Amino acid sequence: MPDRSGEYTGMKDMSGKLWILCLVFGIILSISSVSASTGTGAGQENGNIANVSGTPSPGTDAVTWQKVYTMLFWTWGANSISQTPDGGYIIGGDGTKYDLRTRTSVQRAVIVKLDPNGGMQWMKSYGGRAKTFCKSVRPTPDGGYIIAQFGQENGMGWMFLIKTDAAGTVQWRKKVGTNEPIELRVTRDGGYAILFGVWVEGKEQQMVLLKTDSNGVKQWMKLYGGPGINQPYSFEQTSDGGFIILGDSGRPMVKMYLVKTGDKGAVAWQKIIGNENVHHYGRSIVQTADGGYAITGEITGNPGGIAVIKTGPAGGIKWQKSYPLSVG
Repeated sequence: MPDRSGEYTGMKDMSGKLWILCLVFGIILSISSVSASTGTGAGQENGNIANVSGTPSPGTDAVTWQKVYTMLFWTWGANSISQTPDGGYIIGGDGTKYDLRTRTSVQRAVIVKLDPNGGMQWMKSYGGRAKTFCKSVRPTPDGGYIIAQFGQENGMGWMFLIKTDAAGTVQWRKKVGTNEPIELRVTRDGGYAILFGVWVEGKEQQMVLLKTDSNGVKQWMKLYGGPGINQPYSFEQTSDGGFIILGDSGRPMVKMYLVKTGDKGAVAWQKIIGNENVHHYGRSIVQTADGGYAITGEITGNPGGIAVIKTGPAGGIKWQKSYPLSVG
C-alpha cells in the first residue's frame, strides 16, 4: 500500500494555512470597518457603516441622513432607540455572531452608540452561552445607560437590568424577573420602571409594571387587567408622577386597554376603547401638553388601517381618526 502520510500532513498544512488566510482577511476587513467608523476604542466591537443616500419623495420632508450598519460576522436587528444628551442616539437590539474558529453562532444583546450624524462611536454586546436580547435601552441621568435584557436557555427565561457607564461598560447587572420585558423607562426619582406581561395559571395574561430604585432593587410591582388576555405594549411616566399604560384586551374581539396609575402603581382609572365590529389594537401612547394622551394603534376589519386617538386627562375621547392603508 502506498504511503500517503505525507499527503495527509500536507492537507493539514493547507488547512492551517487556509485558516490563517481567513483570519488575516477577517482582520483586514475589521480594520477597514474600524476606519469607517468614528470614536473607536479598545475592547469594543466596531461596525462597518454603509451610508445610503436618501432621496426624498415628492411632497415630503427631505431626509437629513440615513445609515445602514453592518458588522463583520454579525447579523443583527434593532428593537429600541433613544436620543442621548450629546444629541446622538443609543440603539438596542440583538445580534448573532458567527465564530469562524469554533464554527458556532451565539445570540447576544447589543447596544450601539451613534453621534448626531449617525456615525457609529462604539458597539457592545452582552451575554454568555444563552440567547440574550436587548428589548429596550435608555440614557441615565449620570450619563450612562440602562438596558432591559431578556435571556433564554433550555426553555427557561429571565429578565435582567444592566447598568453601564457612558462607554457601555457594565457597572451592575440585576435579575428582576423571568418574563420578557416590553418597555423600559427611567423615572424622575432616578429609578427604573419596566412593563411586561405574565401568564396566570396558564390561561390569563396580565399587564405588569415593575418599579425599582436606581440600583435595580425592586420597590413595587402591580398587575393590571381583567379575565382573559391583556397584552401590554407601551407606557410612560406622567406629569403627576404616575404612569399611563396602553395595551389591548379581550377575545374574540380585541379592544384598546388604557390604565392610569398613581406614583405607587395603584389604579386611578382605566378605559376600554373600541367597538364590537372591528379589532382595536393599542401600540403606543404619549402624554400631550394639555395633560391628555395621544394613542396610536391598529384597526383590523373592513376597512382596516392605522388608528390615532386623542383623549383628555381622564381618558375621555376627544377625537379619533383612522387612516386606511393602501398598497402601491
